[in-house]
Amino acid sequence: MHCLLYERRRNSCGTDCPSNRGVGAMKGYFISRALVGLLITILSLVFSAGAIAAGLSIYVSPSGDDANDGLSATKALVSLQRALDVALATPEESATSVRILVAEGSYLKQTAATKGLPGGREMQIRPLNNDSPRPQFDGGGNGGTWLTLRSAAGNPSKIGVYGLEIVNYKTAISLNGNRDDTAKWNGENVIRNNVFKNIGQIARDGGKPSTAAIRLVNSDRNTIFRNKFINIRNRERCALLHAIYVAHDSTDNVIEENTFEDGCGDAIRFRDASHRNIVRGNRFVDAWDKAPVSDWYCESEKRNDCTKLAGECPSINNVLENNQVVPRKIKGVPLSLTYGADAPLQCGKLGKSDFRFIVK
Repeated sequence: MHCLLYERRRNSCGTDCPSNRGVGAMKGYFISRALVGLLITILSLVFSAGAIAAGLSIYVSPSGDDANDGLSATKALVSLQRALDVALATPEESATSVRILVAEGSYLKQTAATKGLPGGREMQIRPLNNDSPRPQFDGGGNGGTWLTLRSAAGNPSKIGVYGLEIVNYKTAISLNGNRDDTAKWNGENVIRNNVFKNIGQIARDGGKPSTAAIRLVNSDRNTIFRNKFINIRNRERCALLHAIYVAHDSTDNVIEENTFEDGCGDAIRFRDASHRNIVRGNRFVDAWDKAPVSDWYCESEKRNDCTKLAGECPSINNVLENNQVVPRKIKGVPLSLTYGADAPLQCGKLGKSDFRFIVK
């Protein structure tokens, strides 16, 4: 390295320069230079590959066509499902992440499903232009679920939904892991700054009642942040419907700074060993049956309609912090409520520091 620094400074080299050390030294010197050149070439290729494997953008527009490739705004797709299919078909080495960019306008009666991207890569569904009106997906009152994640690989699925308006569906989003095997989870999904309106059986005449606007089943470490839930209702058995239903070993999720307005079931329902979730800074306006936040599990010793073979358990150590309960048209209630015994036999005893809810 000393010789490289002084290669062209003959007056400063002295006896350390290769010209003064014979043929063997000269060979070593040129080999060193060759190695340095090779290293530079390798680094260049690595950085070039990184540039090629950058994030991929897929475009969706009301005026698009699913026969397009979706890789530019002028060649946009029309359906979210096609965009998800294109994302899944993209080789991992070609895209480190995927953004599905949705142009403003209305998308009628679309439903979509995905298992996420392999390799733990992130996939976002978000507006093309944040300064325009929200893109709206309208279920048209036909029921169904707007977006279903079917992922039970025991790895982060990293689906993000940002800045959209979802209306007139039976269920808006369902994040489905395996409810019978805690090792088969999904997680690290983000649902942020969306509007969910007219979700439930209200969106359809007849049919079975809905149980959730957003459903988590064995889904962990998700963030549900600054969304609005408006008019979340069933025509029948309205108390069954929850804006956010956190069920079957869904743990360590954060539900923060959301607004719940005009709902007839408890807005947030925990079920079956869904532990250590945080409910913080939310506002509940006439959005409850018995309480804005509740914990329930199916007690097999008291009911004959429980379907989980291993049995269900209460959820423990869910934190409620700085939430507001605002009654306007209906009677005010406490923030939280628990159903069933705190420690059924199949679930073991609670520790001294364990509680169903920790209210701060």
